[in-house]
Amino acid sequence: MRIAEYDQILADLVAIPSVNDHEAAVADYLEKLLAKHHITAQRVPYAPGRDNLVAEIGNGQGPVLGFDGHADTVALGDRAKWQTDPLVGTIKAGKMYGRGVTDMKAGLAAGMIAMIQLQDAGVLLNGTIRLLATVGEEIGELGAHQLAEQGYVDDMAGIVIGEPSGVVKDFVTQPAAQSIFPLSPEERDALVAANQNTEQHFVVAAHKGTLAFRVDSVGQAAHSSMPELGYNAITPLLTFYNRVQQYFEDQAGLKDPILGPATPVVTLLNAGEQINTVPASASMSINVRTIPEKTNDAMLADIQALADEVNQAEQAHLTIRVISKLSPMSTDPNARLVQLTKRIGEKHLKQQLPVIGVSGGTDASPIVDRNPNIEAVVFGPGNFSAHQVNEYVDMGIYHQYINLYIDLFKHYLAGM
Repeated sequence: MRIAEYDQILADLVAIPSVNDHEAAVADYLEKLLAKHHITAQRVPYAPGRDNLVAEIGNGQGPVLGFDGHADTVALGDRAKWQTDPLVGTIKAGKMYGRGVTDMKAGLAAGMIAMIQLQDAGVLLNGTIRLLATVGEEIGELGAHQLAEQGYVDDMAGIVIGEPSGVVKDFVTQPAAQSIFPLSPEERDALVAANQNTEQHFVVAAHKGTLAFRVDSVGQAAHSSMPELGYNAITPLLTFYNRVQQYFEDQAGLKDPILGPATPVVTLLNAGEQINTVPASASMSINVRTIPEKTNDAMLADIQALADEVNQAEQAHLTIRVISKLSPMSTDPNARLVQLTKRIGEKHLKQQLPVIGVSGGTDASPIVDRNPNIEAVVFGPGNFSAHQVNEYVDMGIYHQYINLYIDLFKHYLAGM
């Protein structure tokens, strides 16, 4: 397979609309392409028009290394602001533009092409490379949950999540990068100086989980001129807000060595109907990026206890409703998969690759929930243009990732 074919495959994937749905069309394309190279794929339906795809190569006699890529994308955004058609993989100045090209059809394509190249070359793999092409990652890791629950990750020793792991090189030296990449200014300057590429990439060995919940408060409506006849639903919600803020301040000292502390944000507030009526209902939504040192369930129990205290003290009616709950992922930076990824990645990308943790979640969460002993890394082509208009991937880096995945797959199975 030649570079022109690599580019055509990626352009074909970008041209398939899969905005939080219709992933079956992506599965159709992948299944047919894999079949041309004598790789059998299995469809795992999630819902009508939404199929996961699982495919394997290898002799099945050794360990299983997974490769995960999601087939869905976020919405196109304001099409008038795109410089190119978001559903056409347009190459300009060494970059391909299109919705989902960086998050994460380039990673999915690179992992699949690496498998095809190994299969076509007849490389003896002492074990199995298993591709998971999932649905609904952008709205809650739907496909990864399903595949994990059905046992597709139970026998995996490791997994590579091909999500974008790079940034434009110059960004690394900007002040805003300090909160994202916990490196000293000297370390960041040294990274950029030694980097022979357009982007700086990282090996992500950990990412935070998510605990998103809504607090509903029920009161009693009344005319604002006679508030004593009602019960203002906002009042206990404000008390709860102060209590939960203090709780998170108290938790700030609890830090993961890579991820740091949990990150809570109040994201939504809703209350009342009109200015002259005591509100009969109010709600507040909170999104917490969680760390392994405090499990989601333990944090949720603490938060429920705070709501119970407010209910008792103020005769309130606060209830907690969980919106989403995803566990954090954390792999020892010295784990074999992490170090092998770092070594091979540095050779192909011609740059130093720090091992870091990030706040954003991936399909790794339900996978490590099901298989806590798995080694996981997030490492793939792409950058911070994900979810933005004019999303793009650097084509040179996309090609490099194909070659480094080939190398990584071979060395991982050869060394076990």
